[in-house]
Amino acid sequence: MKRKFIWAINIFIIITISILIYFYVNTTYTYQRIDIYTAKNFNKEKNTPLISINDKNKLKEISTIIRMSKKMPGILNVVSPEYILEIHGFNKSMHTVYLWIGKDSVKGMYMYKDNTESGYSISETNAQKLRKIVITTNN
Repeated sequence: MKRKFIWAINIFIIITISILIYFYVNTTYTYQRIDIYTAKNFNKEKNTPLISINDKNKLKEISTIIRMSKKMPGILNVVSPEYILEIHGFNKSMHTVYLWIGKDSVKGMYMYKDNTESGYSISETNAQKLRKIVITTNN
């Protein structure tokens, strides 16, 4: 009786871990393309993107940075963003994101266009990674 119970628990644990891994892998990279525009007064400065990112590794890195960002408490009162990101998903969805990444050694921030009351803090390290992606891809 104990053997069957232990066997059932092991099967349950293996199935649970498999499901968690499946969902983790499928949610870590969900972007098909990201178009980055320079911003002026919460609008695109130009209608053509500064950069259009299709590279799987860069998309994965940006996806990870966004997932690792921390929601900021309270209602935010912000200046015009430096960049506007249009994030295109594989399911034909599109999200517009306002992005502030500032200068070196500064944290970054982003917020979704459809929810400007909530912002997300980007660590100094991740803001530096985003700066590097924008600068190196743009050159």
